[in-house]
Amino acid sequence: MRGLWRFSIIVVLTCTMSLKNNTAHAQYTTGFQTNIISAVASNWASNSGYLVGSNTAFDALMIRSGGVMSNGAGYIGYASRGTNNLAVISGSGAVWSNQLDLTIGKFGGGNSLVISNQSQVCNNYGFVGYNSASSNNSVLVTDNGSVWCNRRDLYVGRSGGRNSLVISNRGQVFDGGHCVMGYSSSSSNNTALVTGSGSVLSNNFELYVGR
Repeated sequence: MRGLWRFSIIVVLTCTMSLKNNTAHAQYTTGFQTNIISAVASNWASNSGYLVGSNTAFDALMIRSGGVMSNGAGYIGYASRGTNNLAVISGSGAVWSNQLDLTIGKFGGGNSLVISNQSQVCNNYGFVGYNSASSNNSVLVTDNGSVWCNRRDLYVGRSGGRNSLVISNRGQVFDGGHCVMGYSSSSSNNTALVTGSGSVLSNNFELYVGR
């Protein structure tokens, strides 16, 4: 993981919640903050987006064993100063359910998603590096039973460069459409690595490398 992680505020969520506004990022009011969801359900309104690092750095979302997060769209690093933010979904029964798209690095860089130890993340479209300035974002899916399910297309470098996807140790990534490695002229040097017996990258349609 990049950078020095120092978390100064920890918020443990212990109840079911919902918000009416379109984006739910007030819980990250500055950098170096962490939200932990463990063995409880956190249900943001279906039309609400959940932002880890709206325009701040080194924020983190931790969903642990039995913790379930449900929301509309999900973002890890939204604006240009939303850098080096992290979401870790880990442990049996840990789920991040996005009814809409999930973006790791909308305009910011150096953001990361880790799916490990039998956890699951689901969304419509998946983007790793959405904008031309959103570089060096990464996703790691590792361990048997760990799944990233994209109901539509998956982009590693939609417009950004040097973004990465690593699938290891029987981790699995599925998409219901196309998998695109480098969509536009600015999206160069993006990578995907599938390593270890039983690790899977499965596409319903074509795999594009440099579309």
